[in-house]
Amino acid sequence: MIGCILSLVASAIGCAAGFYLIQNTEIRDQYWLPFVYGGLCLLVYLNVWGIVQAWQQKRSFGQPRSSWKDGNLIGVTGKIRALKAPMMAPFSKQEAVMVEYSIKFDNGIDSPTDPRICFGIMRTPCAIDFEGQSYTIQGMPFLTELETQVLLPQISFPAAIKFVSTAQFQPMLEDPIKMGREAFAAYSDADGDVQTHYAMPDYKALFVERLESQTGDNLRGLDPFRGFHLEERRVGHDTEVSINGTFMESQNGIDIGGGVTKTAHSLKIGHGASKSNGPIIKALIFGFVFTSVFVVATYILATLPRN
Repeated sequence: MIGCILSLVASAIGCAAGFYLIQNTEIRDQYWLPFVYGGLCLLVYLNVWGIVQAWQQKRSFGQPRSSWKDGNLIGVTGKIRALKAPMMAPFSKQEAVMVEYSIKFDNGIDSPTDPRICFGIMRTPCAIDFEGQSYTIQGMPFLTELETQVLLPQISFPAAIKFVSTAQFQPMLEDPIKMGREAFAAYSDADGDVQTHYAMPDYKALFVERLESQTGDNLRGLDPFRGFHLEERRVGHDTEVSINGTFMESQNGIDIGGGVTKTAHSLKIGHGASKSNGPIIKALIFGFVFTSVFVVATYILATLPRN
C-alpha cells in the first residue's frame, strides 16, 4: 500500500514539475506534456523501487534459518507439495498446487489484449520442504515469473470443454470492482483452498457449443479447435521452487501472497532462481534507460526560451 501511495506522489510531483518547466514558454499551452513528464517520473521511481526490491529478494536467500524473525522477508528453495491431494490443472490435467488459466479468442496474432472468455485462479493447501523442515505456504503471488503454457488443442481442448461445462463461473462484467476485489483476495487467502472462476456472459455458447458444432471439421482437414487460445501458468506438485515471502513464526509458515500490496513476494521455478542476478540486471538496465530519458527530457524543458 505504501508503494502505491509513493507511486502516486511521484507521478503528482512529476506533473507539477512539468507544468513549472513549461510555464512562460512557447509550449505552455501543451497541457499534455506535464502528464507525460509525470509518467516518466513515475517510471523512474518504479525502476528504482524495482532495483531495491530485486536486491532485497536476492539478499533474502542468504539468511541462515537461525536468524529468521517473525515478519522478516526470507528466501527459500525447496520442493513445494500439496498437503492433501494435489489438484488437477484444468486444461493440461497435470498435478498442481497453484494455477492461473484463461481461454481467449484467437485473433490470429499473438496479442495480450485478445478478449478472454474466462479466467481463474486455483490453489490447494501446500507446504515447502527446506533443510529438513516443512513450512506451510500462505497466499499466492502473481505467477508472472512462470512461463505461460500455450496448450496443444488435440490434447487439452477436450479437457477444457469438460471443465467449462462443469465449473461454477461468476459473471466477468457484472460488477468489475467486486470481481477485482475478489480476485485480489484470492491471492491473499490464508487457508490455501481457492477456486475463483470468472467468465463472459453466454460463455458456454461462445466456447462449448461452438466447439461441439465444429467436431466434424477435422474430417474436412480443418482444425476443430480453431478460434481459441488456452493458457495455463502452473506450479506443479512436488516441484522445486524458489520463493520470497514473509516468515510467519507462530504458524511455522511463509506468506507469499498479497498481490500488489506485497510486491517483494515471488515464486520462481527451480533452484537456480535463488542464485540468479537476472532480476537485478534487468532492473538496472530499465532504470538506466528511463532515467536517461527523464534527464534528457528535463534538460530540454529546462532550456526552452522563456518569454
